[in-house]
Amino acid sequence: MGRARKKAKEEDNRSADDAEPSPAETKNFFALVMKVIKGVNEFYKAIVAIIAVGGMVYGCVGHTNTDFTVLGTDGDSIILKVSFTGPKLRWSRLSDFRVSFDGLPIEDAKLKLIRGEEGNALVSVLSPGIIHLTAPGLRARCRIPRVADLPDRYEKDEIVSQIPDQSVALTISVHENGGTRDVKQPVQAALIKEFIVRHLPDHVPDKTSCS
Repeated sequence: MGRARKKAKEEDNRSADDAEPSPAETKNFFALVMKVIKGVNEFYKAIVAIIAVGGMVYGCVGHTNTDFTVLGTDGDSIILKVSFTGPKLRWSRLSDFRVSFDGLPIEDAKLKLIRGEEGNALVSVLSPGIIHLTAPGLRARCRIPRVADLPDRYEKDEIVSQIPDQSVALTISVHENGGTRDVKQPVQAALIKEFIVRHLPDHVPDKTSCS
């Protein structure tokens, strides 16, 4: 009776040992789990990389277009609103700002961004906006033909009186799509009258470089 009981107990212990995984089996199981986790991480990284590359391609491919509208003047500068269309990661660079006065007897002049706005020369979808262009001064054209008893350049009052009936044109060189083009906008001279008045000299010498 004692032997039978002992034998039955040994068989129960052996069954319990067989039910528990061996250290080697446990190690292999955890190695398999880690391998699966690593594979998932690598797959996730690959998906993220593909999305990132696709986003960059989408943001860079395509043509851009830069334009501007003259809003007016604050006296010292001409105010422009710049617009940009194109991929988000593309940009254009503005340079060579010019104003021509057409029928007004004023010499064409170069303009520049006011101090502090130099960074606004780079334009993108994320950074379009308002720019201010100024000039150190304007100079009247030579009077042709010359008129006796009048300065050889037009005087300020003569020029200002003509402003309501004349137009001017602003031109900006735009670097985009690997090339450069000029964007020109005509506007009524009255829109920037204050700018013209402020930058023309009040007095013109009788004899200047026209002589």
